[in-house]
Amino acid sequence: HLLNQFEGASKAHAAMGQWESAFRAEKLYAELQKEILGDSARRRMELLEIKNETRRRDFEIAELRLLHERAETELRRTQWEQRIIVGSAVGLGVFVLGLGWAFRVQRLAKLRLEHAHGRLQKLGEEKDHFLRVVAHDLRSPLGNIRWLTGLIREKPDETETVKTTVGMIDEVAARLVTTTTNLLDINRIEAGAINPVIAPVSLPPLMDRLAQNFGPRTAEKQQVLKVELEPNLDPVPADINLLEQIMENLISNALKYTPGGGGVTVHGRREGRSVCLFVEDTGPGVGPAQREHLFTPFARVGNSPTGGEDSHGLGLAIARGLAESMGGTLVYLDNPDHAHGARFRLTLPVAQA
Repeated sequence: HLLNQFEGASKAHAAMGQWESAFRAEKLYAELQKEILGDSARRRMELLEIKNETRRRDFEIAELRLLHERAETELRRTQWEQRIIVGSAVGLGVFVLGLGWAFRVQRLAKLRLEHAHGRLQKLGEEKDHFLRVVAHDLRSPLGNIRWLTGLIREKPDETETVKTTVGMIDEVAARLVTTTTNLLDINRIEAGAINPVIAPVSLPPLMDRLAQNFGPRTAEKQQVLKVELEPNLDPVPADINLLEQIMENLISNALKYTPGGGGVTVHGRREGRSVCLFVEDTGPGVGPAQREHLFTPFARVGNSPTGGEDSHGLGLAIARGLAESMGGTLVYLDNPDHAHGARFRLTLPVAQA
């Protein structure tokens, strides 16, 4: 405002020819302008300094804010780690306590199991002893019964009714003798008390004798029992009584589950350093689910004897145990020649090691 006044006064004095007044007004105008311009520059410098200071403080505030955020993040991480450490410590304590409890439970369970196993073993031994005693005590009176029934059946003056009844008694006694013999055999096998007497055994006479023994049974059910041995088959090192019992069990089992009109075939051949005897039948065979229990004592595979014969599930278990006692094997095979039918293979080494 003052600049405008001095500038107007200078122009007015100059227009009126008042040069001194105009010069003084011009001089005041110049001095005032110089002062104003200097003050403005100073204020601009101050403003710039204020702005710089403001920016520096803003930068410091931003740094402080960043440091604050980092501190908060570090604090949260530290708190989280503390929680994890505390939780882990608690969990470890619980785990240690649980592990100690589990070990204690396991130890108690082991003690109970050992006690139960010992008790079970003792009961098994008592059972085996009882079966042996009963079997031995039964064999003598059963033998006497069969001997007496034989005497009665041979008497010419006895009636047919008496002879028939005595025959039925003899048949029942024979079944009981077979059962008691099987019980004694399975106990001997489980106890490892089988001591085979190994000697060369010629197979043709043995198979012929078995075929003759099963003749009445095959005729009764109209079955066919065939023996097909490889020509010039070498004698087998075996216990002849055990081998005969094995083959008798296998053939009897095959005839038992083969329907009337069917057949059982015994094959024999040399395979490498062993002699293999195969017993095949035309019965229903054994399903895959039952094969794993086939050689277990007292196991029943689901099929029923076709002629009402007795079946205690001991024959195959006894046959395998006797085969293994002579260093051989007894296994079940699928029958390649029939849609149905069972096939067993008995393998015996040609020479003892």
